[in-house]
Formats: sequence, C-alpha cells, structure tokens
Amino acid sequence: MSFFKLVLIVTALSGFYGVFLHLRANYEFEQEMKPTANGWDLFLESLSGALPTLAPGSMVVLALLGYSYLIFLKQKQ
Repeated sequence: MSFFKLVLIVTALSGFYGVFLHLRANYEFEQEMKPTANGWDLFLESLSGALPTLAPGSMVVLALLGYSYLIFLKQKQ
C-alpha cells in the first residue's frame, strides 16, 4: 500500500508540474504574439493555447481516484 501511495503522490505532482509547464509555454507564446497585452489577458489566452494547459490535470484526477480507492479499501477492512 505504501508503494501505491508513493506512486499516487508522484503522479499528482507530475500532473501539477505538467499544468505549470504547459501554462508557462502558452504564456510565453502569447507574450510573443501580443506584446502589448496585459497579464490577465495573456493568462486567459494561455489557458486555450497550443498546448492543452489542463490536460496534465487528468493525472491529478487519476491520483485522487487512486487515493479514494485506498480509502475505500481501508474502510472495508
């Protein structure tokens, strides 16, 4: 069980890191395309950029699903 928890933690952290990397890359791209835009507009545009910003978030959801399964197994015992 502890190995599975470690795998879930690594999966969740890599998901958060992936969201950060995708968001940063899209933000930099939008900065080059629209140099006069302000920060909030760039942020909103970077959410729908070339790289799917929220796609790595599915790894976080998968980790939460696995953790909820661990809780379910623990309650079943």
